[in-house]
Amino acid sequence: MQLRKLDGSEHSLTRELWEKVFKEDSKEFLDYYYFIKVRDNQIYVIEEDGEIRSMLQLNPYTLQVDKKQFSCNYIIAVATEEGYRKRGYMGELLRKSMRDMYGRKEPFTFLMPAAEAIYTPYDFRFIYKQNQTEMYGKEGSMEVDLRDAGIGDASDMAEFFREYFAPLYQVYAVRDEKYYQTMVFEQMSENGGVKLMKQDGHIVGMFAYAREDNLYIREPLYLKQYEKD
Repeated sequence: MQLRKLDGSEHSLTRELWEKVFKEDSKEFLDYYYFIKVRDNQIYVIEEDGEIRSMLQLNPYTLQVDKKQFSCNYIIAVATEEGYRKRGYMGELLRKSMRDMYGRKEPFTFLMPAAEAIYTPYDFRFIYKQNQTEMYGKEGSMEVDLRDAGIGDASDMAEFFREYFAPLYQVYAVRDEKYYQTMVFEQMSENGGVKLMKQDGHIVGMFAYAREDNLYIREPLYLKQYEKD
């Protein structure tokens, strides 16, 4: 068993393991992920019998914490091939990656767990729940222009967030132009996009959406006066 951090040129070698473990993810999403996200992320792997059997990926984000910004990492794609599970590989990868982050003086790391109990033994703590709801109804009568965003809209999207929403939060991922460019590409890979609500040429709201079995809307941001009951 060998644990190591891959060189950037080796990152694509983990795609086969991703496809084995996360079978729900589409080819389009993985094409996007392995073209965009692995350019600047870090991947730790455990190799056994000459192949990658377990992995953990760190995707970088700049976080705003009160008045300071910090480089932190989002833990994603913690996966072990089925025949190599229950050998402690996940724990080895978590401990190694967290030691490295500690050495770089990163203040914290974060993730979205499949189950909270998996990560509490490693001193992770639950901080919030995502609200999910099912919505039914017909198209409303908002007097706004509604269209899909392109990457050229990313700067305006970032400015919209900074002006109206950044002051409301103490801790958040910095949503700059690159953040929204990446969001547009990611949502397109999931058969969706990012909708912009505009009035008189100005953004008054936006939301990401994806089409799977149903239509999923994520991260809706809109000015209060455009809220509909």
